[in-house]
Amino acid sequence: MMAKKSLNQLHESRGTGSGPLSNLIPVSDLSAQGRDVLINATAEDLAAISAASNLRSVDYLKAGFHVLKGPGALLVVQGTLKAGVVQTCGVSLVPVEAHVEADITQTYTLNQVSEGKEVEIAVSDDDPPEPVTNGQIDFGALALEHFILNLNPYPRAPDVQFQTEALGYEGEDGETFKNSPFSALAGLKTGGTDR
Repeated sequence: MMAKKSLNQLHESRGTGSGPLSNLIPVSDLSAQGRDVLINATAEDLAAISAASNLRSVDYLKAGFHVLKGPGALLVVQGTLKAGVVQTCGVSLVPVEAHVEADITQTYTLNQVSEGKEVEIAVSDDDPPEPVTNGQIDFGALALEHFILNLNPYPRAPDVQFQTEALGYEGEDGETFKNSPFSALAGLKTGGTDR
């Protein structure tokens, strides 16, 4: 839920230069050899990202990209992201340190798509190209999007375990819940119930 909300806020600011980490690069500045783009979040960026993502803290966030002109009107961006965060354990509510790492590949198209115009996308395209907005790519927004997508949605402290005894769990095979509704159904199917 929190990641979805943060992602919606991110998409609203994407390409506008208004979000944390925003780093707009005009595609006209790209040479035939490509270009390297480095992102290193400031303390102000980290605080804003932490608040927007409902995290206890974001200790660091770094990303490096290389962008190349691809075939036709395509631009290909490849990069890596590394971040250190402190989340809240979903069971005990204690702080949980975690590292976020992601390899990023994103394709952009320079072709402008007008409203109401049909766009052909091959069925084999798992990730169709993103349009370039206002002649620029926001590499900070790209890094932030992948940071949010790679956060652990269910952080748990290493020494925390669920209380399975209350559910009547007897073993590791996933089939032995003594008090579950399914055990009663199984009893009906065999002609009796365990009561």
